[in-house]
Amino acid sequence: MKKSRDDLRGLATKLLLGAFLCARAAALHAQALISPSFLGSCGSSGMTAGAQSMIFSAPQTGAAVIMSGVDMVQSGFFGFMIGIMNNATALPGQPIVVTIVTPAGVATASLPADCVPAGTVVSGQIPVSVPAAGGSGLLSVANTAIQINSAYPPARPTSLSISYANADVSGLTPAQFIIARFDAAQNVWVPLLSSVDESNHVVRAQTGHLSLFQVMQSAPSNTVSTAKAFPNPLRPAQGHKAMAFIRLPANSRIRIYTLKGVLIRELSANASGMASWDGTNQSGASAVSGVYYMFAQGAGEARTLSVAIER
Repeated sequence: MKKSRDDLRGLATKLLLGAFLCARAAALHAQALISPSFLGSCGSSGMTAGAQSMIFSAPQTGAAVIMSGVDMVQSGFFGFMIGIMNNATALPGQPIVVTIVTPAGVATASLPADCVPAGTVVSGQIPVSVPAAGGSGLLSVANTAIQINSAYPPARPTSLSISYANADVSGLTPAQFIIARFDAAQNVWVPLLSSVDESNHVVRAQTGHLSLFQVMQSAPSNTVSTAKAFPNPLRPAQGHKAMAFIRLPANSRIRIYTLKGVLIRELSANASGMASWDGTNQSGASAVSGVYYMFAQGAGEARTLSVAIER
């Protein structure tokens, strides 16, 4: 019975979203076809042939008025959708997609097939409260926080896509946007290696944990002295997928060595001053448990950090 309710709730959400998108597309098409100076006729008993054949209930009703009405429907639609929890139940051999409508747009979490036990409910919603970024060097982007929950952690990475709105990014630099995950155990926001689609106002990333996420700006540092690595040590058996290097100058060069000085991996920081190491060597083989040196060069400086892997 619970599964049926979850399926019906998910279907209703998708139908509502589909109805809105269809209405919006139709209205935009009408706006393209109807000249603002085109006037309808009150009391007309027939319709004029052609693409602009319309009967309006009042004279001088044009495309702008139509679009205003559609925008009111859009506003009401999002007002209704925002905050609704969207549940998805894992089915054998099928991926799971959870969609959340936020004030900034649409966010999705896509889990690969069979990454959680069949019957597991994965839920998404807008969190009631969001912890502050604190001294992490990150800047929060308004209206982008989402909460993804599951009784089981995913066995493989989950893909995240979170929209941001132009109205919320004044004074920020979208090219430096990332998705960050809140680590409740450490009480810290963990940046995820992310990509930004500025034309569509979307930030994408992958995560090995389901928790609280939001879009943040991670500005590159002007010195390697602020560099940090976490989680450190990297513990794959506990679900750690990668070690993040942050607070670096943009495009910094990163090299990882064994204690004997053997180079096993080279990386480069992105525009946000971030890089990610999945615990493998240049050939893609898993590096063994132990201590390594991370040697970073950028902005004319160099710094060495001690990092570790515990398998």
